[in-house]
Amino acid sequence: MTCAWWVAAVCLAFGVVPAAAQQTGSVGIHGGLSASGPALAGTASLLAEFGSFSLGPEVGAAGLGDGANAWHAGGAVGFGASTGRIRPHATLGVARYSWRTCDDCASLGLLGISLGAGASLARPTSWLTLDTELRWHRQLQRVGTPEAMSFVTAVLGLGLHW
Repeated sequence: MTCAWWVAAVCLAFGVVPAAAQQTGSVGIHGGLSASGPALAGTASLLAEFGSFSLGPEVGAAGLGDGANAWHAGGAVGFGASTGRIRPHATLGVARYSWRTCDDCASLGLLGISLGAGASLARPTSWLTLDTELRWHRQLQRVGTPEAMSFVTAVLGLGLHW
């Protein structure tokens, strides 16, 4: 299955989640830096919110320096404050990662996990939030590499809540 089809399948599988939350959800677009090499990183998510718990699909990409990069598509679970001006949160993600360790290397498709912590800045009357998150990503499978691959991303972006 090609990468594009895999991403589409994950998004369709989780597409019913906001409807299950009775029209309460959020969409977030975040960009930032990968701390593992001087490179860019970004994520996009569509989450259903159930009070302080959220669930939904997420896709992301990160440059890892020296021609290496990784992208992921999977699901994310969030826990955090749903009210207040500053809303701290924690995130757990499980996804299929496509790791490329150099320009000339083939991509490795691996199961991975990510753990993150961040905060959102919200105005009481606005649907928009300013979000920031620091997240650690790590492979769970050992395929074709002598050591486990991992990287850290720091992102800043906007969230739209309804």
